[in-house]
Amino acid sequence: MRTKQSVSQLKEKYADCPKVSAFCETDGKKFCVTRHYGNGDGLAHAIFQLAVKRADRETGI
Repeated sequence: MRTKQSVSQLKEKYADCPKVSAFCETDGKKFCVTRHYGNGDGLAHAIFQLAVKRADRETGI
């Protein structure tokens, strides 16, 4: 069974992972968006699967 982790637990778990921050403005409000990359292999696999699906869709397979 999987339990929900608190924000502090997640922050500690991914403290050493790479992250990228960007600032954006929406409706006059400024926000800082931070992306955390936890596992490069999972990300690479997800991108690969999206690319395959797009190629299949574009070629009519």
